[in-house]
This record gives sequence, structure tokens and C-alpha cells, in this order.
Amino acid sequence: MKMLNIVLKAFFIILVTSVFINAQWELATSSGINEQFSSSPTFAAGGGYIFIDGTYRSSDNGDTWEAISDAVELNRPTAMQYFDGKLFSGHNSSGDCILYSNDNGDSWQNVSGGPVTTSIYGFFEHQENILAYCPLGVFRSTDGGLTWTNTSGSIGVIVSMIEHNNNLFLITTSTGVFKSTDNGLTWAESNEGIVVTQPFFDLPGEEIWSLGDNLYFLNQAGKYYQSTDDGENWSTFNPNFIPRFSKVESVTRMQSGVYMRLSKFNTSTSTNEHSLFYGNDANGEWINITDNLPIENMGYEIIELNGYLFAAFWSSDEEVYRRNVSSITSVENIAGTLPTKYSLEQNYPNPFNPATNIRFSIPESKNVLLKVYNTLGEEVVELVNQNLSVGSYNYDFNASLLPSGVYFYSLQAGNFSEVKKMILLR
Repeated sequence: MKMLNIVLKAFFIILVTSVFINAQWELATSSGINEQFSSSPTFAAGGGYIFIDGTYRSSDNGDTWEAISDAVELNRPTAMQYFDGKLFSGHNSSGDCILYSNDNGDSWQNVSGGPVTTSIYGFFEHQENILAYCPLGVFRSTDGGLTWTNTSGSIGVIVSMIEHNNNLFLITTSTGVFKSTDNGLTWAESNEGIVVTQPFFDLPGEEIWSLGDNLYFLNQAGKYYQSTDDGENWSTFNPNFIPRFSKVESVTRMQSGVYMRLSKFNTSTSTNEHSLFYGNDANGEWINITDNLPIENMGYEIIELNGYLFAAFWSSDEEVYRRNVSSITSVENIAGTLPTKYSLEQNYPNPFNPATNIRFSIPESKNVLLKVYNTLGEEVVELVNQNLSVGSYNYDFNASLLPSGVYFYSLQAGNFSEVKKMILLR
């Protein structure tokens, strides 16, 4: 029996080692998708569905997809948003530019008072209101999206909007930053310290963002600005995490944090290569989470639902990738004495339902892999795959999507590897 245990343990360690090469993103099956996405795929999530490009939806986290109404497919949306039990679709149209659906895309209706003969660049949900921004200004609805009113007037082509400390901020192509302190009803310039260039931005996108307590944005001239007082004053800064000659394509805030997509032209292949970063609100740091995502033709939007982050790509294969959000966000450095050896501690509590804490230590800076496997040795979820500095770390693992049973969690850092058992008991 002792020899059998040794053999099984050795087999499991070999199996664990062999799958460490697996990347963090997985290709969600394209079952049900039979046509190419637009060059800038749009996403929305709500009502238990993921919606993509106004043409497909999935109710099983991207495992399968089904076609939805031709009313949107005939004029693919430039923006989508799920709000107050309705799916909203914005368009570049010679008529009404905003449609909504009460039945997850099966049928569509026009809104009242919305923008016409323009292009919707984005929707934004703020408290109990929904806003849409476009070249004609900001349109706001206070009745669940049924009727809309222009609250900004003509202030330039609005290309991005964010929320920070319960205030709204937007940027335009000609007049800079505007701020609203009354839920988007009125807007005032907030440009102190900013050198406004003409035009201010070259393409629509979220080039204004918040991280932690600060606001940031990038202008067309390549200058980065930050504000530490809620947009009252701005100063230039150097974002050392962004590689030289890289362009910020978009910055998107999700429930789990901030995500930035960069592009850089590769002269040897004459293509733009893309990368995706996650911004940590707690410490202001950015982590490259591109991993095995395609670096060419990266989609312009990502979406988060049911603990997964999804990314859509414009390609002939209609690719949708997904990743467990906890693999990006939940590792925490513990202050204290620096460790002198590698260690992986027993999770606590154990048994657990549905959350438990995993603690580990590394005595040198290494790329750390922390994964969970079932009793067959199959990878269930990748929790950590990133470069960490010397220290002890906590990882809060939430297994709410897993069935009861025995699982193994494994740590690998450099030449060190260790496996421990845990029990999920519902």
C-alpha cells in the first residue's frame, strides 16, 4: 500500500507539472456561431446572458451560442448595455440610434427622445440612470431607458465616460474633460493644468480612467495626466508600466477592476500586436494578463459575468476567450518578515463552503503558478500565474461554481512544487 501511494503521488506530481504549461485563457466554444464578428465586437451581460455583436447570446458562460433577432443584426451595434431588465443597443444610423429589448434580444423597440442620425459611442450606467454618449452630446434616461434627454448640449464629440467618487467624467475631441456632480444633469469643464490639443483625441475609446483614488487620461499628443483631487487639478506623469511606442486602445472598468488594452506596431511583421493589462485599485499596479490571447486583431471590448472575464476577437474563426476572474484579482501580499524558504500551507477552513484561504511563501522573486485540480488530475481553475516578489501571500478561493468533492491545489515557483488536498463540502 505504501508503494502504491508513492507511485500515485509521483504520477500526480508528474501530471501537475505537465499541465503547468496550460495558459490562463481558454477558448470558449463557438458552437452556434456561424458568421464573422464585426471588426469591433460589442459585448453586454445581464439577465443570465452574454450578448455579442447584437447577433448572438449565450446562457452557459460561452459554451454554446444562439442567434438573436435580425433587427439588430441588420445594423450591428456600436455599443450595447444591459440595464434595468432591458438590453440596449446603440447604432450608427440615419434614423433612431437606440433600440431596446425586454426579452433578451428576441424583439426590439425604439426609445423616445433618443439621438437620431448619429453614432452611439457608448452607454454608461450610473446609480438609477442610464446615459448614452455620441457626437451630439450626452443623452440621459431616468425611467429605465424609455425616454431620453440631451443634458450636455453640443460640447464636442464625446468619446469616453467614467464614474469616480460618485461623479461623472467625460472627454471630448476638442474641449477636454467635463465633470458632472448631479448624475449627468449638468456638465462643467474640468481642465485645470491640461494643455488641450486640437483635435483632443484621434479615435473613440476609453482613454480616461480611474485607478484607486486617482484619475488618469491620455491625450492625442501622447501626454498622460493624473488628478488626485477628483478632477479639480491635473498634472502630467510618466506611466512607466506602458512600453515605449505603445498606444492605449481602450480602458474598461469591470466589477473586478480596470482593464487596459495596448497596441504596438511590429515593423518586422507590419502588424499591430496587442496586450491586455489588469489594474489593481488597492496598490495602483498593473499586471500583464495577455498570456495566450491572440496578439493580433484583438477585440475592442471585454465583459465580465458569473466570475468569468470574456474577450471577443475579430477573426475568421469568431473567437471568444474566457478566464476565471479570481485568477487575476485575489492574491494578496502579507506584510511581515520575509520568508527564507518556499512553502504552501494547508487551506483554512478545510472542509469549506464555498470559500477558503490558501497561503504560500516565496523567498525570491519568481513567476508563481497556483492551480486547482480534481481527483482525476484535471485542471479545474488557475488561480495565480504572475511574477511575484519575495513575500508571503494569501489567496481567497471562492468555489461557488464547483460541486462538492475532494480537490488538490498545487504551487509551482521556479524548481519548487507542492500539492495539498482540500475538501469542498456543501
